[in-house]
Amino acid sequence: MKTWALSYRLLLLFLLAIVLLGCEASTNSTDDSKVRLEVVVDGTRKTYTYDRIASVGQLLAAYEIEVSPLDKVNPPQFTQISDGMVITIVRVTEEEKCTDSTLAYEVKRFNTTNLEPGVVEVAEPGKNGIERICYRVVYEDGVEVSSTIRERIILEPAIDRIEYVGVEDNVDPVPIIGTLSYIASGQAYIMQTSSSSRRPLTTEGGLDGRVFDLSSDGRQLLFTRQTSDANDEPFANELWVILDTRSNPPTPIQTELRDVLTAAWRPGVPYTFAYSSATPANIFSGWSAYNDLHIIRLDGHTGNIINVDTIIESNLTGLFAAWGTRFAWAPDGQKMAYAKADGIGLVDFAAGVLLPPTISFPHFESSIASNWVWQPTISWSQDSEWIVTTVHGPPYAEESPTNSIIFDLAVWRVSDNFIIDRLLPEVGIWANPIYSPIAVDPEFGFKDFQIAYLQARDPYNSVSTEYDLVVADRDGSNPRIVFPGTSLRGIRPIDGEGEFVWSPDGEQIAIVYQNDLWLLNVRSGIAQRVTNEGPVRAPRWVG
Repeated sequence: MKTWALSYRLLLLFLLAIVLLGCEASTNSTDDSKVRLEVVVDGTRKTYTYDRIASVGQLLAAYEIEVSPLDKVNPPQFTQISDGMVITIVRVTEEEKCTDSTLAYEVKRFNTTNLEPGVVEVAEPGKNGIERICYRVVYEDGVEVSSTIRERIILEPAIDRIEYVGVEDNVDPVPIIGTLSYIASGQAYIMQTSSSSRRPLTTEGGLDGRVFDLSSDGRQLLFTRQTSDANDEPFANELWVILDTRSNPPTPIQTELRDVLTAAWRPGVPYTFAYSSATPANIFSGWSAYNDLHIIRLDGHTGNIINVDTIIESNLTGLFAAWGTRFAWAPDGQKMAYAKADGIGLVDFAAGVLLPPTISFPHFESSIASNWVWQPTISWSQDSEWIVTTVHGPPYAEESPTNSIIFDLAVWRVSDNFIIDRLLPEVGIWANPIYSPIAVDPEFGFKDFQIAYLQARDPYNSVSTEYDLVVADRDGSNPRIVFPGTSLRGIRPIDGEGEFVWSPDGEQIAIVYQNDLWLLNVRSGIAQRVTNEGPVRAPRWVG
């Protein structure tokens, strides 16, 4: 019995050994179980074998075949290898190549009545610049497959050729009180004594109109100009100054400041101005505002900055802050108002903050939907006591307050915060009211002032409708159309028309209409065209 049991155990051990040997045989690879594949790289084709489950990347690492991050591997390195697979590696390299080329100058022509018609005078002969263009060149297995521009560097900027072309002076001369300045075809012009005496203040052009401000005595001009760097964003600009507009020729001086959103001379303080800045950005109209406020003092001889007083640091406070803040000095130079998308208020210089808005209104949602922000303009009375502005009014029908189509004219007495928010109702979004200078009333002999504003012909579609220039008494009474009148095409602010300014004596208004500057006698209603240099904008008139 014991012998039989022993034999049985030996048989089981023998069978177990056979099973284990079979398992071992099944797990050990033979030549038939190895994966055979080919790798094509660096102009060679080699066969490799591998005896484990692996990815393409693991195989290449096992055989120390280097692959750079730029190389192209097919199939991708995460792919599991299989018998008969062909792995192709394309060596990819790149380099930077730079070439210098001529940057051709542009020819800019400007009309002038100071030359005989047809006569061309070269003010600047022009000079080609030098541009360095750097390319990213990509090679695959030593063969160039692409070349893309990586950088453009202006080594020497081109200097535009400036030519003046004589045109017939087909406008009658009009007497000018004080100093009237404006932009035409990207140049600054000035008139003194008579409209026939107009002369250019700049020759290089490029004025963008974002800043254009004449000092109260007419001697200094502050303006922004587009940069000459082709790599700059469209918004990018430079702040320039002319320290004496009466010099012949005047000398524009570039300041250190760039990307300026607003700037204006401080009344009563020589060579001093406030400015706010922004940075180019792909939002709204191409900038993101800092909402900062600085007061700058310039050297009256060199134009160099000699003092910077930061009133408000950069911030994104307020509704739609990226659009920026509108600022306006009071004529006394001691107060400043601001305007945002939902209200206007005062700047607290001592605390360095914007005080809560005194006049508030819902923002205009329709402008936001069109990627711009409506803000009202601000006009101070000459005695620095009153502000007149446009406000977003209450809904006309069932629309929400932010979608209201109504815009009214409002006034604010700053000393006691007395407000009339509908002094003149339904004037339109581009009313842009401006107080006249204080003058002696010829009929009654007392000092008073008026309000000029644009009145929408269709106040319920005021964004795109035509307008008329209206003058009313300071209390809003006696409004009367003074230009152009119902028999002529109206003023189209949406097309850049309608900027206007009072003369220093309050008797005339200069207004942009049909690409030219017109002078209007407020009492007689007689209007005369006084320019023919090209599209006009930004009139400024001081005593």
